[in-house]
Amino acid sequence: MVASTELNEVKAKDDLINLLEFEIVRMHQEDAKPGWTTWALVGSIATILWVALKELQDHAGKIELNHVLYCLVFFAVAWEALVDIKNMVLPWPTSRRVSRFWHSHAILGGARLQMLGYFLWYGCLLMVTIVLPIIPQKFAFWMAVIVLSSNVVAVLGGFTASYVSFPFSPLVGGKGAMTVGLVLKALIGIVLISALMGSLLSLPWSISVEEVKVGLLAFSESLLLLRLLELGTQNPFLSTLTDVRRLLGLGQIDYKVAKKQTEIALRGMDASEVLRPHIESILSMYRQIAVIQKAAFNELTALAACLPEGEVPLTDQQKTLMDSVLKSTDQKVDAACRLMVEVSDGFKRFDKRIKNLTIWFPQASTDIQQSVKELREKLEEVSQEIIEPSKEIKNQMHRFQQLIIKGTSGRHDSANPPS
Repeated sequence: MVASTELNEVKAKDDLINLLEFEIVRMHQEDAKPGWTTWALVGSIATILWVALKELQDHAGKIELNHVLYCLVFFAVAWEALVDIKNMVLPWPTSRRVSRFWHSHAILGGARLQMLGYFLWYGCLLMVTIVLPIIPQKFAFWMAVIVLSSNVVAVLGGFTASYVSFPFSPLVGGKGAMTVGLVLKALIGIVLISALMGSLLSLPWSISVEEVKVGLLAFSESLLLLRLLELGTQNPFLSTLTDVRRLLGLGQIDYKVAKKQTEIALRGMDASEVLRPHIESILSMYRQIAVIQKAAFNELTALAACLPEGEVPLTDQQKTLMDSVLKSTDQKVDAACRLMVEVSDGFKRFDKRIKNLTIWFPQASTDIQQSVKELREKLEEVSQEIIEPSKEIKNQMHRFQQLIIKGTSGRHDSANPPS
């Protein structure tokens, strides 16, 4: 029987190692991005730069910077609109991965260089649009400023989120909110393209074919530079799986820990795992209260054992002892009450966290509610274990206070101490 169990454990470990190796190879192949290599991108960037410089040399004096920048902004906005339309018409994922969570820094940490590149790209386009008078029509100007500003804020938000840790699920706001957002973004892009094309009619100058050509070359150069930054972005979970594979092979982590880390990396965390730190914090305070209660109960039990049986007058020494024990117990009760206040605040933060998760990630609301129900049942059980001893301690303290007032003692069989 023992041998069979050991064989099953070895087989499970081997299966996990095979899964890790398969996923690591797959992620390496995805990161390779067939058709795009560093040398190919560098060569393309150099070629486009050479063609752009040749255009500027061949048509020196005929190409105006404002005209080129206008074309650059137009191509950038048109590209964004086409990408948004593509995302809008793509089929939505149907798996339950949308109800799972990952830590934001784990997902975004490897893409910081890429996000920094996009921030500089959108930021430069925004500054060019605001500082230089390349879009004379007011409506087109403000539409361009709004679109580029929103892109700058979005990239900056992602860059900031890569340095902090909070639970993140793929469909922020749920499928409906994401659909509305993409449709709205695509429509705004289409309106802006139309406004920019319409503003061509009101331009005090005309744009030549050479200027359009240089603007397109500049836009293509920017896209290739951003693609080069993306090429250096590694799958965020590749290093995690590699570390798990290495530690498992060396026997430095057991099978259960390795399996859990692999599951989180590949499938994410469920709602109960996201909420567990808050529950652990509350349970920790409950455990502290239980320790304090047990110490107070032991003091009162020892005091009861020291008193003689029957209605015997208390001596001054016994009164002093009782007074000292009651003061010590009272301090412990106060400490437990302060912890109970912290527990109450912890429950408020817990409820707020649940509300925020449900609002931002409604796609995971079913899992969240189910996890919350199970966690609350567990907390209620622990809470009852704390409340009952607390009542007994208060009753014991009240009895001893009455004995001090009467000046007599009486042997009292105390209840069992709290576990």
